[in-house]
Amino acid sequence: MSNYDDMMTLWMQQMASDESDDKITIKATYVTAAQYGKSTKLVPDMWDYLQLLRSRPQGLYVQSLPIQSHLLSSHLAGSGVKTLVEQVPRGDEKAKLGLLSYDSWQRTLRDDQSRSSLEYQNMVLFLDVEQAPTVEGELSIALLVQWIKRVMNRERSRGGEINIAIVLLSQDLRLDVLGVFERFINVTPRQFSWEERMGVEMKGISDEDLTDIQNLLHNVFLDDNHAVDVHANTPGPFIVILASYELRFDLVQPLFEKTDKIFELRCLTKNSSVPEILGVMRHNGRCLIFVEPSFDISLPIRNLRYVISLEWKSVGSWDHATSQFLLNNAMCISSADHNTHLGWVIKGLPFVNERPMLTARWTEEFLLEYKSSDIAPLYGQMMRLCLEASRDFPNLLRNRAEVPIPVLYHIDQKIDEEVLRRLHLMGCLHYNGPGNDVVSTALGARTLFYTQHGSLNPDGDIHQGNLIARIETYTTLSMPVRRVLIRIAALTGREKLCHTSSRLVNDDPESLVALRDDSAGVGRQYAGTGEIWTLLGIWLKMRQEDGPARIVLNPVGSERSYVPWGARGLLRINIQVARKALARIESLEKRLGMSPCLDEVKETQLSEDERCLVLEILLRAYLTRLIVFPCNSPDRHPHDVVSKQPVDVSREYHPIAFSHILRGMRGQPGGLCAIYQMSYLLDGGIVPHRLTLIPRSILRKVQDELGGGNLGSVLASDFDNDNQGLPAIEV
Repeated sequence: MSNYDDMMTLWMQQMASDESDDKITIKATYVTAAQYGKSTKLVPDMWDYLQLLRSRPQGLYVQSLPIQSHLLSSHLAGSGVKTLVEQVPRGDEKAKLGLLSYDSWQRTLRDDQSRSSLEYQNMVLFLDVEQAPTVEGELSIALLVQWIKRVMNRERSRGGEINIAIVLLSQDLRLDVLGVFERFINVTPRQFSWEERMGVEMKGISDEDLTDIQNLLHNVFLDDNHAVDVHANTPGPFIVILASYELRFDLVQPLFEKTDKIFELRCLTKNSSVPEILGVMRHNGRCLIFVEPSFDISLPIRNLRYVISLEWKSVGSWDHATSQFLLNNAMCISSADHNTHLGWVIKGLPFVNERPMLTARWTEEFLLEYKSSDIAPLYGQMMRLCLEASRDFPNLLRNRAEVPIPVLYHIDQKIDEEVLRRLHLMGCLHYNGPGNDVVSTALGARTLFYTQHGSLNPDGDIHQGNLIARIETYTTLSMPVRRVLIRIAALTGREKLCHTSSRLVNDDPESLVALRDDSAGVGRQYAGTGEIWTLLGIWLKMRQEDGPARIVLNPVGSERSYVPWGARGLLRINIQVARKALARIESLEKRLGMSPCLDEVKETQLSEDERCLVLEILLRAYLTRLIVFPCNSPDRHPHDVVSKQPVDVSREYHPIAFSHILRGMRGQPGGLCAIYQMSYLLDGGIVPHRLTLIPRSILRKVQDELGGGNLGSVLASDFDNDNQGLPAIEV
């Protein structure tokens, strides 16, 4: 059942009737439509009509990711629609529809302040509006509204002309987006809805131990009697699983251990390049594609057999109760996730007559009760959003009503204030509190650059971006300090380099000694004072060895997910993570004008002063992720300094036994302090991990630069959390 023809007739009548002789004309429509056909049918039909209605308009279509522009251009070429990918049509090319990603669109709007490439006198703009807001999508809308307001004011003052037709496209209506257009440019988009009923075949699974999914993979890819055939000129067959790539260890590795047969594993994230994505889509052979939550679009995969949808996802988020940003928090999928998962099935291109099947570990009733908010993941990106928004909207807090970022109207302004306070502490902003403009610093600009840099900072973690920015901007750092910090930045992402045996985690002294013996260089020297040093020691030892290093770091290498390593076989090295880390190290050193390392162990040796400088830079980058171990108060738990709340370090699953260290430190005045690089929420409390001890002399130095007094008072959050009113933690 479809109302497409009726909807298009009404839309065309509306567009024709709105034509007027007014010099300032901005017509906007908001069309809600299912994922399938919005870009391949709806936009081309509307563009054809508007070209007939207007004389040679400049046409643009803005979508989320570059891969969408590339695929759409290829699709439309077959139907005679001419396009330009990642370019703005001008002059003789105005008959073509320009296809831009959010990033390209933002660059175009910022550049247009100095040189006008956007022909607002006769322009047609199609813009995808995300159901689950992202930083890129929200700023694309905000900068559009800001640009329209600016050209309206300018052309009104000099009697100029504006004639822009805007078509907003979304799966569901977002009232906050409508509100931004109404408040800031006095335009109320007319609403239309394309209703198309798409049948999806669905099979439910109920296991939480992955057995049903493993059986499905075995039957489709490995079973001699049932496995799907591979055809020479056809991609796939494929199975898509909407889950973190880390799940492969529990899901796939047990299958590989039982057979000599293998199937390919691939992963899509929002940082995946167009060639990488096309390589996955065109792969010839049995292939399991992991789709990370950050890759929030669906693609037309040919010969797709199954789409596996899990009920949980792991994303960065903000926890109101603890007023902390969690880099890796589990939550139920949202309505937007549900729609995207269905989109993979609907867009899946069949091989012969077999359409893909949705295999879901949830029911509609379950999602109705437990689904998360569509905007929940954006909370985890608030530091990046505010830092990036401060570049274009310095009045972010002085007068929030003047900032046209739609999602901000769902978010408590106190969170903005808390975020900007933390960015100020990190050296990214000059900020003197509510009522004042915020100004990005040079360090803040480079922090933003490296936070957005997908290949150097794949997690998009702003603290990681700040660390890399400090390596770049601190020009007096010695070469060994730079090399150590670069390796720390490359080795400490969300994906783990090492998977450890429980014996290492459970404080087995002999295993810890074995681990140290299988480390090298500066990492071995300081092993036991933080996972940063342990990972660095393992890395340096691995780079020393001939055999294991060849297996792990060879670009072709083994197809296995990991290789046993060190500590009497109690460690497993993640091959793909190791290769990516090496690529990041080489890329960073090249970017900073450094020659390649010839002897990593020798060239990363540190003096005591250099080691303290490394720790100081780490403290400054992770200043708002600081915990205190009150060793002189045995009854007190470790506390997070910002939230003033107890944290649980007993669940640490890296090979550093902090309990062993702490037992030897009891009775020392003041206790110990440590930064943590990642955290998640468990039973309502913060579980920090990837801890590194920081000497008190370094804490005092940073404390003095921030005005003296108790560093805990400076860092403590004023946000409304469960422990508001408690005294600051003594640091």
